[in-house]
Amino acid sequence: MTDLEYIIGNTLRIGVVASIIIILTGLALLLLMPSASRYAISIIASPTSKLNSSVIGFGAMLNGLESLDGVYYIMLGLAVLIATPVARVLLSVLWFFQRRNVIYTVITFIVLTNILVAIFVIPHFI
Repeated sequence: MTDLEYIIGNTLRIGVVASIIIILTGLALLLLMPSASRYAISIIASPTSKLNSSVIGFGAMLNGLESLDGVYYIMLGLAVLIATPVARVLLSVLWFFQRRNVIYTVITFIVLTNILVAIFVIPHFI
């Protein structure tokens, strides 16, 4: 097994565990320091909540981590969870390229492009 194969194999495991730890940290901060959050738990848990990535951007989320606001930690955990399979697909492109497997390199690159367009481009048109 090559180093890249080992990294690809562990990417999902590490990403999911890191995401869970970050989300649980955010939940603990929400419960222990409710005054730090601008949002009540009832607002966060509501199915019609306006609290989403269109309200809080990535830069604001990073700034919110300094204030120990649990909402921002939960959002970071979700971002890590979303980034995990994207990182795995990116590493797969590199692995197929390293193996000189042109067909799978191209197919996996197309999958990566579709994922990135769905995450970064399409939301601007909705």
